[in-house]
Amino acid sequence: MTYTYHDPAELSDALALLDEHGEDAHPIAGATAFTLMYRQGLLRPGHVVGLRGIAALGGITRGSDGSLLIGATATYREAERSPPLVLGFIYQRPGYAGGQLLPAPRMPQQAGDTVLTDG
Repeated sequence: MTYTYHDPAELSDALALLDEHGEDAHPIAGATAFTLMYRQGLLRPGHVVGLRGIAALGGITRGSDGSLLIGATATYREAERSPPLVLGFIYQRPGYAGGQLLPAPRMPQQAGDTVLTDG
């Protein structure tokens, strides 16, 4: 089975694609969880919406209420250099920090919802 890969540049475009394709679409940032579940046959979307190129989903900041906001495409390097975080990274490797905070579930039923908003 194959899927159509979409690479939107704007968050509004990603949201429109996810809305248009509904349950047949899956958003990805780093793709580790997606790759594992796809190889195991646990996930078979017809459309994959890439989030890496959306600048609004990067970075690490503090919210006005003091909450920590980690973008879906925030990298380990950004986390390491981010003033809001006090983290000690024992090792370096390519990847996205969000994928390590929310690792691949063992079964699709355990997967949490990814929330994308434009405001």
